[in-house]
Amino acid sequence: HVAYDGDGKPTQAALAFAAKFNCTEAELQIAETPKGERVQLEVTLGGAPTVELLPGFIEELITGLPLPKSMRWGAHELRFLRPIRWLAALYGDEGLEVELAGVRTGATSRGHRFLSAEPFELPDADLDTYRAACRDHSVVVDGTELDEEGRVAAPGERYELLRGQVELELKELGATGYDDELLLTVTNMVEHPTCLVGGFEERFLELPDAVVVSTLREYQKYFEVRDAKGGLLPRFIAVRDGGDRNAAGVIAGHERVLRARLTDAGYFWEESVKRPLDDLTEELDGLRFIRGLGSYADKRQRLIALTTFVDVDGVCETDSSICEEVARAAELAKQDLLTPLVVEFTSLQGVIGGELARRHGESEGVARAVAEQYLPVGFSGRAGELPQSAAGCLLALLDKLDTLAGCFATGLEPTGSADPFGLRRAARGVLGVAMGVEGHDVAGLDRSRLSLTPLIAAAVDNYSGKTKKDFAPTAVEERLAAFLSERAERLFIELGVAGDAARAALETYNTRPWAAWRCARALSEAKDGPDFANLAAGYKRAANILKQAAKELELNDFAEPESALFDKSAEIELAAALRELRSEEVFEAAVRRGAFSEAIARVAKLRPVIDTFFDTVMVLTDDDNRRNNRLALLSELVDLFGRLGDLSRITPAG
Repeated sequence: HVAYDGDGKPTQAALAFAAKFNCTEAELQIAETPKGERVQLEVTLGGAPTVELLPGFIEELITGLPLPKSMRWGAHELRFLRPIRWLAALYGDEGLEVELAGVRTGATSRGHRFLSAEPFELPDADLDTYRAACRDHSVVVDGTELDEEGRVAAPGERYELLRGQVELELKELGATGYDDELLLTVTNMVEHPTCLVGGFEERFLELPDAVVVSTLREYQKYFEVRDAKGGLLPRFIAVRDGGDRNAAGVIAGHERVLRARLTDAGYFWEESVKRPLDDLTEELDGLRFIRGLGSYADKRQRLIALTTFVDVDGVCETDSSICEEVARAAELAKQDLLTPLVVEFTSLQGVIGGELARRHGESEGVARAVAEQYLPVGFSGRAGELPQSAAGCLLALLDKLDTLAGCFATGLEPTGSADPFGLRRAARGVLGVAMGVEGHDVAGLDRSRLSLTPLIAAAVDNYSGKTKKDFAPTAVEERLAAFLSERAERLFIELGVAGDAARAALETYNTRPWAAWRCARALSEAKDGPDFANLAAGYKRAANILKQAAKELELNDFAEPESALFDKSAEIELAAALRELRSEEVFEAAVRRGAFSEAIARVAKLRPVIDTFFDTVMVLTDDDNRRNNRLALLSELVDLFGRLGDLSRITPAG
């Protein structure tokens, strides 16, 4: 849907892709990948010996790494995370010649700087040999693989080693659970992880949990410890890059530093509590959001404007107080960014706002919505990652859509692996809130009625006339909807849905994630059954005949089929079956409540009638009246069955 439009013509994105490689649109190919259909090109390049090509690739790889924080040193122009001290590069047993920032490659590497600092020679480029040599010198090579959202797709050796140590320490303390992101962060900070357990004074537990946890995680990179009921304990797990030599002294040092950090956090909390959120509103004008998207005062006004759209089609059921909570929460959502505590601990944004709203007399619904506005922080399909209140869900949805709309309107959408504003993660957050995964039942919120279409349009419209360059709102809305659909497809597949089923559901329910998710799961479960496979083939045949009629005869719109023009028993039976399906409450009610498996089972009963129709009836007959009547019948079939997704996208089993 990104590379080709509804008429099968290549879009500007597809043409630009072809032009990038000096190819024509005729050379574009469609390939089936684990992530769905993709456009590809076959390009033949001039060859050269591998040993001659690799140095250029290595230099390009190192210099092309996206580094949010980098540095220069000496007289060198190269920017990197730290000064480069040595480079080892081999192809087989042959050394490669590369020079970066005055450092030449060789076959020598180094071990852990405290445990085994001496250099060691690498005999060849074999990965297992390299891992073993590093391990012999107290360095655990990791190799953890991440997905596009920065989550662990395949854990590496060091990650697994650290996870095992953390879980063991928690078990011995009678506790469970740890932060996955912190585990990944610490994995990348150490070469030889060793866990140490320390403690802090219970008086610090009088601070809000979030303040203590943020101090542990954000400043110290410690793992907090909780009891079986989730209560915070005055203990922590620190990770040392090295062995356990002088562990007691090291722990004492960690405890001393943590005591100072918690004391500071307590001071910042006391200062933050002094001012109600309303008092900070005027100061938002001086706080920039994203370059080109105005200040946080502008962001606040856009959120307030969006709250008028949250109850389109009765999304909030009959509880009007939810809309009032969302509106009030939008007024207070961003002020905590100006508090001393959030300035110092940025990860507490929203959480501190919720605490302050509660302390200064706002309702619990408003306080929870403010606290939950940034959730989910990365969505992997678990209900616990999402906001747990209706107002929180809606505010989180609006906040992310505003950011997405602004970035797409100003040309800041992700390109390749670069996603500096976390838009892929924001899109997954929108989907997570809107689709309603198992176990995420939120009182007062009817997501079956939630369409993203009016919200996307309103979010984009908020930026009209307020950006440096003008943009076409409709084009931005379409790009954003396509981006969300692409993210939804990836998410559904990650959660176990077949790719063709995900695409079929999203074709019909492109901006209704609740329906798309349930439809995709039902299609994935049903698609390999013989009745459904034949039914999908019948649907595809009907759709193709309608396309042919539209192309060759320019016939697109049809009135209801007339029974007087039926002269074959098969078309009479099909018309009766469709009429019964359309009129009965069972099918329509099943679709409305997301019971797509039930709806599919009902439709599957029509398979014999459809098979007989195509076996015995010539649709494109020379009799114009009968032809158009039969086309009208097929149009009715496609429209009705289309409630189950675009079945023409279903790939037959085998």
